[in-house]
Amino acid sequence: MNTKTNVIKSFAVAAAALTSAACVAGEITVSDVAYAQTANRHVVITYRLTGSESAVVTIDVLTNGVSIGEQNFTRLSGDVNTIVAPSATETKHIFWKATKDWPNHKIDSGVTVKVCARALTNPPDYFVLDLTTGDRKYYNSTNALPDGGLANDIYKLTKLVMRRIPAGGETFMMGWPNEPALSYSAYASKTTPQHSVSFTNDFYMAIYETTAKQYATVWPSQSNLIPGVEHPQTEKQPRAYVPTSNIRGVNKYWPRDGHEVQDAPDRFIKLIRGIGGGVEFDLPTEAQWEFACSAGSTTLWYDNISWNGTQGVFVDGRGVCSQYMWADDKSETASVHEVGLLKPNAYGLYDMHGNVAEACLDAWASGTDSYYSNAAVEPTGLPASDGGTYRVVKGGGYGTDKALCGTCMRTTTPKAASYDPDIGFRLVCPAVAR
Repeated sequence: MNTKTNVIKSFAVAAAALTSAACVAGEITVSDVAYAQTANRHVVITYRLTGSESAVVTIDVLTNGVSIGEQNFTRLSGDVNTIVAPSATETKHIFWKATKDWPNHKIDSGVTVKVCARALTNPPDYFVLDLTTGDRKYYNSTNALPDGGLANDIYKLTKLVMRRIPAGGETFMMGWPNEPALSYSAYASKTTPQHSVSFTNDFYMAIYETTAKQYATVWPSQSNLIPGVEHPQTEKQPRAYVPTSNIRGVNKYWPRDGHEVQDAPDRFIKLIRGIGGGVEFDLPTEAQWEFACSAGSTTLWYDNISWNGTQGVFVDGRGVCSQYMWADDKSETASVHEVGLLKPNAYGLYDMHGNVAEACLDAWASGTDSYYSNAAVEPTGLPASDGGTYRVVKGGGYGTDKALCGTCMRTTTPKAASYDPDIGFRLVCPAVAR
């Protein structure tokens, strides 16, 4: 390692560059970036954050002007990957176990640490909530996730990982894309006419369906057992057999009551909002779900895969649906599968087709007005004559016919207090750090 004098000198130059090139949040300014190594060769990074607004702080580590890769600096603690308040006098600290993350490399004047401050309204792409501690962290990519990233089962068990969906300012065509699955025309009629939908804001969506362990961690009194009926599930499988009344209650309905949920007795969304410090978790609207699932695709499936309803395979020859979804399992042993084992869509969301169907926020309205017919901005769904007892369900389950798992396909839940073996859910929340 170079002498302390050389290290400080090199970072005086780096800090000057950062002042003009840093990611800036409102009136926030990053300055005085420096680092030093301790006796055990861990790295301590210091910086100043001044201004009028808090910000989400992330870092990049570069050598010769090129990032060493976020997977090589995941062992971080301190004032990083979290919301940091500005201070006119306080020095902020980041601690990096470089000897573990980036072994056999020299941390010297050739290394630059770039400190980035992002507005709370423009947070990084990934949000992680620790369901046991309530700790909230923000990361630029899954490579930056600590503990081995998504390869670590902790992200299917006691941590919730959410992906920022770039919906703000975007418009997409929602509904049946005129795929040639003629044998399913009765179902297709429930998804027509195709119409344009626009969004004003991004949102976060969970990359996995809510698992049995995540559910039990948030709500310990609700194990995998349902009163009177035993439905064993492994911890990494999606939580099925959960009535929508347990998710957000029965006396608060969308859009009439906005995002309010039943206050008492406890409900899953009420509890996870408490763990998350008031983050407004909820079920996705049908429009949010469909936009996130398609991820830019214009066919019945994400990844722009088309369907041949006669042969039951993907038209482009990339193989049967088992590469993309758990579906069409009519066997007596049919069951849910561990989340995240098949191919994700372009946004990195897993199991959007098949495994368990996913309950949405929209009430199911019957009759000729049961689907949108006009262009809409942030659609809230249609009012239901029964007060919202039934909800829209998307994505299909492990026993659902393949074509009915398509992006635009929709059906309804049983009544709010009913249990269903292949209906689960995943969460969304606003793309605002808090």
